[in-house]
Amino acid sequence: MSVAKQSSTNKEDLLWQRWLAEQDYASREKLFELYANWAVACAIKLYLSYQIDGAEKSDFIHCAHEGLLEAIDNYDPENAASFLTYSHYRIKGAILRSIVTYSEKSQYISKSRELQRERQKSIIDSICEDDNDALDQLVDLVLDFSLTYFFEIDEIEDSQYSLLNNKSYNSDEMRLLQKNVLEELSKLPSLHQKIIKYHYFCQLRFSDIAEIIGVTSGRISQCHGEALKLLRKIRLNN
Repeated sequence: MSVAKQSSTNKEDLLWQRWLAEQDYASREKLFELYANWAVACAIKLYLSYQIDGAEKSDFIHCAHEGLLEAIDNYDPENAASFLTYSHYRIKGAILRSIVTYSEKSQYISKSRELQRERQKSIIDSICEDDNDALDQLVDLVLDFSLTYFFEIDEIEDSQYSLLNNKSYNSDEMRLLQKNVLEELSKLPSLHQKIIKYHYFCQLRFSDIAEIIGVTSGRISQCHGEALKLLRKIRLNN
């Protein structure tokens, strides 16, 4: 063993002795600096192995550093393998736990976008069927989209993945409007009520609802548009 390598090993051993015996945070910081680049190398290797939408290389590195600190804090040389072996499992675990969150978030966002596309197409198709001029169609479009907004409030609030922090959803006025819309929903035909409830409150796609009810997805989309049109008329007549 070279003199330089021997010196490095002795320095590392001394840092571990100080940290384990005295919980000296200066030694902990030095140990972190000593292994930080190795943790980055582990992170990059895992980043190349697990391609997750929304998870950047910097996210992997951040989690690797968290795993490294966790390993330093919990390492017991008398009951564990070498620190590199021990910390590798900690680093990998920290990264994979984070990846699960990103994966779930990605799936949630993907499904939400699919539901939104279905809603939008249904509304547009329904309005285009009416023989109204462009201005009336635009007004109807705005009104129908505003109705879906009231159905989506709870979805936005309850989502663990939501990045929104808008307290306006909890305002008394907003809740009163939503209550009125939900009461008006009960005036719709049974099939139309089911479709609204299944789609917005149960987060089911039109194809899922079609399978439950026993009709085509196209029919579900049509009824969805009809339901909003009926609600719009009830609102305007109140």
